[in-house]
Amino acid sequence: MAKNMFKLIDGIETEEGLYFFVDYDDEEVRLNRVKPALARVKTDQTYRIPLKNIIDLRIVTKKEVEEKNKSVVARGLTGGFLFGPVGLFLGGLSGTGKKEKNKYNAIFVISYLSSNDSETIRSIVFDASVGNWQMTNSSYVKKLQKMLKNVEPSKDVMAIRNSDGSITL
Repeated sequence: MAKNMFKLIDGIETEEGLYFFVDYDDEEVRLNRVKPALARVKTDQTYRIPLKNIIDLRIVTKKEVEEKNKSVVARGLTGGFLFGPVGLFLGGLSGTGKKEKNKYNAIFVISYLSSNDSETIRSIVFDASVGNWQMTNSSYVKKLQKMLKNVEPSKDVMAIRNSDGSITL
């Protein structure tokens, strides 16, 4: 059973919008592309990134403001039901305009050096706010970040990372 679930946005040459679960051990991170099967998840492809090649990984939160039109009819009917003809009129008036709602999306980014090309920084970007997985995904990435601190990076990654934690591009 998957402990996390991410939706691919960019960075792997495959169809966008596919789902992955991520696992790791002392040597590598595995990105397991999954296809839903009857009552379970089936891995159909695994992508591996050696931990020593990971420059950084983190979840970034993106705030989106959703604008929705207020429903004149629904507000009018509710007002009319509660307060009669005057409520119908006032409820309809309150339904004009737009309603704003803040929505937060979590984006999981892995930046790494490819084993085949250690001169190019690559990134894989996932939507981490898939369904009910957002809190679980965030917690899982924090564990992975903590474990990554104990990994000796490759010499190529060391050349990019600075002692203060910044990255030279």
